[in-house]
Amino acid sequence: MKKEITKPQNSGWTVLFVNIFLFLMAVSLFVFGIIMLNQRVGGGGYFLSLGIILLITSILTFVGLFTVEPNEAVVLVLFGEYKGTEKTS
Repeated sequence: MKKEITKPQNSGWTVLFVNIFLFLMAVSLFVFGIIMLNQRVGGGGYFLSLGIILLITSILTFVGLFTVEPNEAVVLVLFGEYKGTEKTS
């Protein structure tokens, strides 16, 4: 049995706002790429693919954010291995 490891985490507000900006950029690049492809302008595929990559990255980053309610704890697991427990709300 492993000993409990308490790992305090940094605030995620900065990451949340950066991720919202990243998501909006991904959507705008995606739409801009589609518009460029419809008008037969060169380089539309690059914007479209960059938008898709940023969109996937943004969604994966949103999944990593979590909140801790009062009198609760969150177990931190990375690839199935216990990394610690967060208890502060």
